[in-house]
Amino acid sequence: MAFEKYNSCQNSESISYNRNEKIDFNLNIRPRLSTSSLRLENPSSSLFSTLEFEKGKSSVQFGIGLEAEFVLNFVKNKWSILVEPTYQTSRSEQRAEDVTFVTGGSIDQVLENHSIENFVGLRHYFFKTKNLKFFANVAYVFVIGLNSNINFYRADGSVLNDLQVDSGNNFSLGVGAKLADKLSVEARYQTERELLRNQPAWKSKFQSYLIVFGYSLF
Repeated sequence: MAFEKYNSCQNSESISYNRNEKIDFNLNIRPRLSTSSLRLENPSSSLFSTLEFEKGKSSVQFGIGLEAEFVLNFVKNKWSILVEPTYQTSRSEQRAEDVTFVTGGSIDQVLENHSIENFVGLRHYFFKTKNLKFFANVAYVFVIGLNSNINFYRADGSVLNDLQVDSGNNFSLGVGAKLADKLSVEARYQTERELLRNQPAWKSKFQSYLIVFGYSLF
């Protein structure tokens, strides 16, 4: 700079203020394991309003995402913006016993949920050391459904009712740790969301818990 050259010729000290506006970019592959629960209500139906289902049974399901992380270069690089499209699949089952007005005496409720969940949010790093740092993040989740449904089956396997899933959006909260800027693990909770927006007579509450692993490609 001109001032620096002038001060150098005059043997004078100078202070240079260079504003660094660089935003670091990380691309992370993010496989995950999840478990979910579902609650349904239909007060307008004499059949379904009287059913009492057992506690939902949910097997561990697999998903995978690709996270773009934009690390903001201020406050010691502790804040970043996240964009993470994820393919997620889940299945949960519940059973109502002693149903006298249905052949077989029981009804199974089965959710098959497949979706693209798009996370957009913020991450904050804290307790940073040379090779280890902890973080917390919050995100809004935009959901795109992929041929998902909720079916009710009689004891003989025949379909009593079927509902097409039309999912709403929700929020995600997570805490985790990252090792050597390469490997990460995160515990994540996703708040309740409505699955049956296209069925005004039904009310649903779907929520999930996840363990998310991460590997930084660059």
